[in-house]
Amino acid sequence: MYVNSIKARTYAVLVKAILSKEDFDDYEIIRKIYSYEVLTPFYVKIALLFSVIYFNMISLMKKRAMMYSLKKDEIELLIKKIENTFYGQSLIMIVKLISTLVYFDDDIHAANIGYKHLEHCR
Repeated sequence: MYVNSIKARTYAVLVKAILSKEDFDDYEIIRKIYSYEVLTPFYVKIALLFSVIYFNMISLMKKRAMMYSLKKDEIELLIKKIENTFYGQSLIMIVKLISTLVYFDDDIHAANIGYKHLEHCR
């Protein structure tokens, strides 16, 4: 797992910006995303990779910097702009899905909404 790759660094800042949380460890976010990504079909993997490329290309065109090097408020503003585009809506939904999976995979965060992991299996 490459935690300093463009893909991994972009995933980490996207999850933090989407969830508006800074208290996540980048390594933990990336590890969880990769663990979900392994279980997904190939077309979801391609869509996730394309979303990273798309977001970084938009960031390069608008801000002249890669997305992971921007400040949090700039990333959030850029995400809102991307959501208003045709392709951006679908791509941001995939990233939001992964972000919520990562966030609520933690027992503490899941308990905040009243969910207890594997409670239904007992």
